Amino acid sequence: MSGRKWQAWVSMTAVLVGLYILTLFTAPDLLGSGIGSTIVGAIAFGAVGYGGVQVADSWQRAKYYRPELDKEEK
Repeated sequence: MSGRKWQAWVSMTAVLVGLYILTLFTAPDLLGSGIGSTIVGAIAFGAVGYGGVQVADSWQRAKYYRPELDKEEK
């Protein structure tokens, strides 16, 4: 996996995990009050969103695929 979408997803996930860990060490009582579930929900939403974008991208490529453009000129 490579590309800008993958890098964006990894960056977003790393930031959210960092926020969760920071909150865990600085104010663990806040994790139970809803902030923890919000961060975990954001990570899950990002994962589902990334998967959805990959499916849409593949569908779009297949929909407009033109095999005559693949042939090399002689």
